[in-house]
Amino acid sequence: MIIKTAVYKSPIGELTLAKSANGLCYLALPGLQAGLKPFLHKYYPDHVINDDAAAFRDEIRQLDEYFAGQRRQFDLHLDLQAPPFYRQVLKEVGKIPYGQTRGYGDLAQQLGKPGSSRAVGGANSQNPLPIIIPCHRVLNSRGELNGYAGGLAMKASLLKLENNSFKKQ
Repeated sequence: MIIKTAVYKSPIGELTLAKSANGLCYLALPGLQAGLKPFLHKYYPDHVINDDAAAFRDEIRQLDEYFAGQRRQFDLHLDLQAPPFYRQVLKEVGKIPYGQTRGYGDLAQQLGKPGSSRAVGGANSQNPLPIIIPCHRVLNSRGELNGYAGGLAMKASLLKLENNSFKKQ
């Protein structure tokens, strides 16, 4: 399987994008590009990487619009590779509206699995498509910033971009 990749220079640093024939499958935040290879080996064991920036025109346009404050929701084909529970969690995370936040416990309730907030946090931390699936919009039970692969400063920056007060809504 051919996996196309490109580097996107965003206002928060270089993002590495990867897509399969089915859609965008991975977005590496700045400094976390090393996670791409293990991800591809796990979910696409017979892959071949082809650098092809032209294949990401739509993704780059939408990311440009997002960082310019002109896009509130992404409309992209995604190839979400994750264990079933993680997929459920990430689909719920994807429903969090722009400029709003939720807590891990809130997501557990929405999934009909109260008491599984730690498992929800674990799934959220393994999001292969941060920003696109807005895991930065998930806060702890006190409505505070915590845990983000790109660091808390980046999480705060993304929430600020969305005019978010960092309070759980």
